[in-house]
Amino acid sequence: MLGGQLHEIAATDRKVALGSDRCGGGQHLFERHHQRAGRYQIPLAILPPMADPEPIALSAPGGPPLAALAWSAPPGSPGVLIVPGLSSRKEYHADFGEALAASGIAALALDLRGHGESGGTPDAGVIDDVLAGLEALAARWHARLGVRGSALGGLPAARAHRRTTRPHPVVSLRPARTDPRHPPL
Repeated sequence: MLGGQLHEIAATDRKVALGSDRCGGGQHLFERHHQRAGRYQIPLAILPPMADPEPIALSAPGGPPLAALAWSAPPGSPGVLIVPGLSSRKEYHADFGEALAASGIAALALDLRGHGESGGTPDAGVIDDVLAGLEALAARWHARLGVRGSALGGLPAARAHRRTTRPHPVVSLRPARTDPRHPPL
């Protein structure tokens, strides 16, 4: 889908211009999460201006209120649901959402239940949260959808694929495994 642009997505050495309430107000992402600077410092002045994402609220049937950030793209363009991992939140994946939007792909970063600004507690309902995120993207006129799940977010992303008739590719980065002592999601 993005071909030779993969080196530009979620780069740890890129400054991302974000508002003061998101991910350190444009602080270097690698520095923010690893307490040291990356190899390159790119002045914000040379990056193209990006529109702020739209905060949206949604919920899975019978689930708690969920918070998400949406980056728009023209109707009919592909859409990608971004599912963060355990104790992560949508704002930490803003660079990926911005890169997708800059490539003409809509993005929706979702706080799963019990994470970030979403209500509830983490449980097996996170699969329903992923399905609600896919429906929210589809409702914005995006028919071709994909899901990118990170760590724990990769598990419900993969499991949601089994529970929908809407075909979509799933990319799972460092997916969590189920614990044999607990029932699978």
